[in-house]
Amino acid sequence: EFETLYDLISSEVEGLTDEQLDWTSDKWEWAHWSIRRQTSHMASLLYRWMVVRWVDTTFPDGDHGVEDVEGIAVSANDRALDVRYHDMDMILGILRDMSAESAMETLEQSLPYRDWIVGVGLDSDEKGNPPVKFREVFERARAEGYKLTMHCDHLQENSVQHIRQCLDVIGVDRIDHAYHVLDDEGLIEDVRRRKVCLTFCTTATPSNPAPRRADELKRALELGLNATLNTDDPAYMRSYYINEVLLNTQQAVGLTQGQVEQLARNAFGSAWIGEDERDGYLAAVEGYTGGSSPASTISSI
Repeated sequence: EFETLYDLISSEVEGLTDEQLDWTSDKWEWAHWSIRRQTSHMASLLYRWMVVRWVDTTFPDGDHGVEDVEGIAVSANDRALDVRYHDMDMILGILRDMSAESAMETLEQSLPYRDWIVGVGLDSDEKGNPPVKFREVFERARAEGYKLTMHCDHLQENSVQHIRQCLDVIGVDRIDHAYHVLDDEGLIEDVRRRKVCLTFCTTATPSNPAPRRADELKRALELGLNATLNTDDPAYMRSYYINEVLLNTQQAVGLTQGQVEQLARNAFGSAWIGEDERDGYLAAVEGYTGGSSPASTISSI
């Protein structure tokens, strides 16, 4: 669709006014940098990622059009986010509206790059594409050492049945969205007992600023489920980033300080990272909160 990566970036900022390109705010740390100044903005983060990390794979002939690859990797305009971003592992997304055979082919193609990939997820159109359709693919993924997650979105056909398949047939480590766990007492008990991570997305957008389904997140916390708070494709859906999502959600449903702290503990406890890194993050949470609420951590690792 784009002849060059520069064309891709241009499409991301096309139509923005000078005021929007130069907008900054003291309200959030990330907003101290304008789009025009911030090379780690979503418009160029993908570009940087593709060129700096995937250059040999994506552009084996070196035809990416960047004269100084090292220069964009160490630009003076970069923030620490970029340094950390290059260390992050990825999750391979399987499109459920495609065949199980193509999913297995995609999984096998990922194996040479397994050092960069921590897990495999199931995404896209859920209707007519239940988790069991990809049972063999995810069995293979587990055997290859990958963590497993699957989308079970809101108001989908056979939602409760799909979540049950995730738990009992696939054996996932995490369920994305999973609001309909709350519809079934048996699921509530099993998810709580197994400490399966649930990635609730209360994401709002500029055109629809009210948090979505925040009441369900609060109920999940009250039930002792391993619930986490997440955004939902900010670069794709133009939705808010996590700090604002957290603030909006807390204000909308009156999350207590203890519940906000528990969200942080659940997130780090369930993250697919090493134990030393996890312990460091959890210690930072405790140091920040002063241990004002129970320090128990739910972990799916």
